[in-house]
Amino acid sequence: MNTRVPVLALLAIVAACTADTGLPTELPKSKPKPVVAIVKAGGDNQAGVVYSVLPVDLQLRVTIDGTPASGVLVSWTATDGSIAAGSLTNADGVASATWQLGRNADVLKATARGRVGDSTFAVIFVSRATPGAPYTLVAPGGEISHRANQCLPPIYLSVTVEDIYGNWITDPVAQWRVVTGPLVEFPTAAPTSGNGRSFRPTGTAGPAVVEASLPGADTAVTIKLNLEPPRYVVYILDTYEEYPMQSGQNCSATDFTDTIPAGAVMHWSNLDYRARRIESTGAKSFPNTSLIASGSSDSTRFTEPGTYTYQVVDGYGKVTGTIIVR
Repeated sequence: MNTRVPVLALLAIVAACTADTGLPTELPKSKPKPVVAIVKAGGDNQAGVVYSVLPVDLQLRVTIDGTPASGVLVSWTATDGSIAAGSLTNADGVASATWQLGRNADVLKATARGRVGDSTFAVIFVSRATPGAPYTLVAPGGEISHRANQCLPPIYLSVTVEDIYGNWITDPVAQWRVVTGPLVEFPTAAPTSGNGRSFRPTGTAGPAVVEASLPGADTAVTIKLNLEPPRYVVYILDTYEEYPMQSGQNCSATDFTDTIPAGAVMHWSNLDYRARRIESTGAKSFPNTSLIASGSSDSTRFTEPGTYTYQVVDGYGKVTGTIIVR
């Protein structure tokens, strides 16, 4: 007996059963995930004086599938100052926060955080806090000591301009002047900054006072200096080059005549890589130095007035110099 049921008959039976039970003939399609958009609606990139309230509130808009989402909780934090801990989006999908800046003059950030469904967000707002007023000058404390040598590196002095909260200010620029003492402002080619100046001793020891002030403001500070007696020195550079030595007194690399007072000590500092020796050559003599190694120095005290000549010897070349003692 043939028990196989024709295929068409089976399909007809299944179709009939489906129709009878009311089951869907197709599976339902999945619902698309809503599109959440978080955008800044205002208050970004503002500037204000420290401790002031920014003129425009920070505003964040939340939409779902293009429709404003109300009731979304947004929490707010700031790197400085005070800001509302949290706010809810309104009917327009906007959450707002008022930001009062703190005492630090700097670029500041506020962050808005929240959750919509299973999505979280964090949006950053930026503001710049500018210094407050009035301005004040701050000078280094204590007395500054420096040799009175004219050919040493110049004396660099600087002050800071601050608001009443201690924030540094780059403008306005301080004005400088020598009040008293053997000191002159270095030429403008010397290293300077907005609120710093370089000064050079005139070669005489003694106290000096320099003043820095702000234009148009009733504020000034003074810096005290003590210019110690000069150190008489000749720098030995390279006896084979065009400029073999340099005087620490007249700054010359061609005129090797130095004038010092009786009783002063003359130093020879060897900056060349070869060892050197100083030999007396004139009618008025002084003891020859020992061999001066590279990076070292030697000295002689001159007690009697007169003119002394010498030569720098390294075994190959010689350079001559003169010392006038008065």
